[in-house]
Amino acid sequence: QRSGVGFVLPDDKRRADIFVAPSSFGNAMHGDTVVVTLLPGNRGKNQEGRIVRILERARDTITCRVIKKMGREGYVCRPTDSRLNFSIIATGDALERRPKKNELLVVEPREQVESSLWAATILESLGNEEEGSVQERLVKINYDIPTSFPDEVLNAANELPGVPSEEDF
Repeated sequence: QRSGVGFVLPDDKRRADIFVAPSSFGNAMHGDTVVVTLLPGNRGKNQEGRIVRILERARDTITCRVIKKMGREGYVCRPTDSRLNFSIIATGDALERRPKKNELLVVEPREQVESSLWAATILESLGNEEEGSVQERLVKINYDIPTSFPDEVLNAANELPGVPSEEDF
């Protein structure tokens, strides 16, 4: 939730969603598969819980926007996904040049430093957010849209006609 709270969707669809306060997230991020323990009492219509373990991360990388330089080699960043409500200190030497303010980076989270601060390694720069090609890559990354395909798929696509025939309609 953009408000900062979260809900765990149980595997058993007959059960109601479990409310999780921001202080009970642990180091879970939006979309992670988690184990939650139920807390005593009830918070409105949803049982309240606390995340106790992450079974599977929803993502290995995060796209983020450079906010400012920090120290000699660090950058304060914010995730481009508004559901990820934390800051990132990004470091690394994967880039040929220093990123600029508002540049979009792909980073690999390493560890949670504080409740709303993560350390991450810079993997690549996507470039300036205002460029169309950067927007396209950002959407593909954030929604897991494939960008490479097996040769057999590419060959089949190349055999398709350039324009649909009347029969296709």
